[in-house]
Amino acid sequence: MVDAEPSIQVGALYTYKGNDGSWRILKVLAVDERTVHLRLYSNKFKEEPQDVDSEVLTVIPSKEPNGGVGIGHFPVGRGGFLTEEHVLIKIVPVKDDELEDYRFYLETVKGGR
Repeated sequence: MVDAEPSIQVGALYTYKGNDGSWRILKVLAVDERTVHLRLYSNKFKEEPQDVDSEVLTVIPSKEPNGGVGIGHFPVGRGGFLTEEHVLIKIVPVKDDELEDYRFYLETVKGGR
């Protein structure tokens, strides 16, 4: 019997350890049959976060030394996402303003530009 593919939920906040040893946060904005659409927050944490207040997360580049850079939207193949090491923190709603870059991506792809 083959295990079913794990569920990827819209609004999921995941943490992962970056190349510099800091912990970063990803949010799932949307999921389709082939792609997971993610948002990377600029916030960095010294310890693995067990919980995080999503209201303090930002994609604005950090002014702190060695601060992170956020990305409003980037697509990743489902298979690639599922093989990456990340830990689910919690599920939170996706706000309308968080989808701005995702909508631009959809318009660009559908427009053929």
